[in-house]
Amino acid sequence: MNGVVAVVLLCAYGALVACVEIEIEGAHGWAELLPTWYRVSGPISRLYGLLSGGRPLTGYHLFMVPALFASFHLPIAFGVPWSFAWELTIIAVWAAWVPYWDVLWFILNPAYGLRGFRPGRVWWHRNWLGPLPTDYIVGVVLSVVLAGIASVMADSADALLDQLMLLGSFAVCVVLAILLAPAYHHWYRHTHQPDFDEREGVDRRAAPGE
Repeated sequence: MNGVVAVVLLCAYGALVACVEIEIEGAHGWAELLPTWYRVSGPISRLYGLLSGGRPLTGYHLFMVPALFASFHLPIAFGVPWSFAWELTIIAVWAAWVPYWDVLWFILNPAYGLRGFRPGRVWWHRNWLGPLPTDYIVGVVLSVVLAGIASVMADSADALLDQLMLLGSFAVCVVLAILLAPAYHHWYRHTHQPDFDEREGVDRRAAPGE
């Protein structure tokens, strides 16, 4: 990673994706009311449920998650050479970024907030360890392990040190999100009032055919 620039971009990216998903899903997480499919049967869906803590596989997540994971590989398109150690570093960053993105969804979502982020309130997080879903803890631990392996392969501690700095930065950003959440919730509620929406004033008729 390129130090501070990478950390700032990753923190901002997680916040933006969380806000996009809040606009898409509203109070109904895990694509509950979206026009997509849900599957819990069949070998692929069962495997997904096993790997994701019992969550159903949805069409939304089938495309959303790989698209975001692919975006972490965009540096290759701009000339960054690929290596196995580099790939381990990217997966380590991804493993830490996903819990960060996910927790921001709850903190910034007016339907949940920090108080609503708890066992028994979030049906798609089945397993918790204390105040956190076990997925988060596994992701963070996995990210450190993978970064450590990448450091050993590169014969340098840079990957591990960068990962620890990233995790600390994510923690700081989570605290900032908690502090800014009331203002965001106020803005969200204002922009979702019926009198704020002006789609009825938009000409949505299709262009006349030839």
